[in-house]
Amino acid sequence: MQEVEDPLLLPTVVAFVRVASAMPAPDEVGFGYWRNSMRLIWPNVEAEIFQSSIEIYRFDAAGTQIVTVAFHPGDALPAELLEAMDANPNTGRTC
Repeated sequence: MQEVEDPLLLPTVVAFVRVASAMPAPDEVGFGYWRNSMRLIWPNVEAEIFQSSIEIYRFDAAGTQIVTVAFHPGDALPAELLEAMDANPNTGRTC
């Protein structure tokens, strides 16, 4: 079983979930592609969360768009992160 080795990862995941709470619950939550990351998955969009950044992957007919933003517990969601999430109608973000 994989374990989280980075003590700052889980607080960052919790902080992201708290500030993104107006979005629907993800379809899947699990360990990320990279060591010490976690993924939240919605239809056609994924958020990979690291201790100090979040990557948003959007999948559509045009291909894959990736947005990386700095994020730490206590931060407001950066505008570019909100834009990346809002650009995909499947997330249903309402905040």
